[in-house]
Amino acid sequence: MQQNSRYSFSDRQRAKEASRAKDESDLRDGHVSREELRVANGAFSSLNLAAASIRRRQVIGG
Repeated sequence: MQQNSRYSFSDRQRAKEASRAKDESDLRDGHVSREELRVANGAFSSLNLAAASIRRRQVIGG
């Protein structure tokens, strides 16, 4: 396997776009479910960001 010594942003961008297009095609054609794509596509895929909130910690005695 050949290793590149430099990171190519444009190559990475094309690879990501191709991956997204394949995911969309697979989903549209019924080859995978939304849940299967969530699991396959990342560590944070199981988080429900729509239900998330950001809170500030209360400082006690300060």
